[in-house]
Amino acid sequence: ARVAVSAVDRDEAEYRAASSYERAGANEQAVLLYARLAQGSGERAARSSFDQARLVGEHDEERGEALLVAAIRRHPNSGLAPRALREHLVRREEEGGIGAALKASERLLGELGASELDEPLRYERAKLLERLGELTRARDAYVEVATRHPYPEGALWDDALPRGGSLEVPLD
Repeated sequence: ARVAVSAVDRDEAEYRAASSYERAGANEQAVLLYARLAQGSGERAARSSFDQARLVGEHDEERGEALLVAAIRRHPNSGLAPRALREHLVRREEEGGIGAALKASERLLGELGASELDEPLRYERAKLLERLGELTRARDAYVEVATRHPYPEGALWDDALPRGGSLEVPLD
């Protein structure tokens, strides 16, 4: 990294060093490098943010969760964000029940509704509403997912429509 000519090469070398430190069990050094990369705007910033959160969370769940939410907020268009979102909502539910997870999803939706996380956020919210027994709201939420993110761009529309439709039966 010290001799890299470009910022891209430097970030790549530092990321590889961080992951090497992690594999070697030198987690403090790995976290420091992930944190430095996460603060930047390079190609490895998003991945480093999520890796830092994961590694910190292995030893300090509360701090790791805070870092995970910060990574989701900072990098909602990352390919890692949807999985991180689901992990976050599972933790919220484990700690405070379905209602807590629903509130967390709605709070994030208010912040990230214009990002690529809009579709998975809305879908997770609909599933939570369904599990909470709010079937009318869940049905409407599933339909909203399919309407806002239709075929062929929407990845979840073909799951959202039948799930929403299946809720019509119990409502009648």
